[in-house]
Amino acid sequence: RVAQESLWNAIRHSGGSKITIELKSDAEFVYMDISDDGKGFEPSTVQKTRRLGLASMSERIRLVSGTIRTLSAPGQGVTISVVAPIPEASSP
Repeated sequence: RVAQESLWNAIRHSGGSKITIELKSDAEFVYMDISDDGKGFEPSTVQKTRRLGLASMSERIRLVSGTIRTLSAPGQGVTISVVAPIPEASSP
């Protein structure tokens, strides 16, 4: 859902022409970066207004004990970076 919301936000708001998704993992974590080349924004203004999409993504990641960062600046696009732990497999 976080990837879906990030993509939808980029399509709807960025005004850019390119979206990049990078997904990696190791033994403990999944790492996801979604970036666009759009108009960007000032992150401090978003934190004050708490846009619903970003707040929803933050809550979903918090529920799985992960972290989410929003990197942006006006005119420089947006990158949403997520780190989430991989749940341990339960024994049969």
